[in-house]
Amino acid sequence: AEYSRISVKQLPQANTVEKSASSGFQYGQYGDLHRMLHQEGVTHLYLMGINRSICVAETAIDARKLGYTVDIVHD
Repeated sequence: AEYSRISVKQLPQANTVEKSASSGFQYGQYGDLHRMLHQEGVTHLYLMGINRSICVAETAIDARKLGYTVDIVHD
């Protein structure tokens, strides 16, 4: 398989958002994560996770609603 390298920018630990819902954007009605990403100028998200059919999918759906370009990384 052929892979391309991407540059990943890690936000400082102080900007971590803990979630208790399926989507990373549901906490605070899209507020916290969306606000942090917007402040950093992020427009494209690469999502991955253990539960791709629920948590990753729900986060991707919400991200698209908010105007982000989204790619889901598969193993």
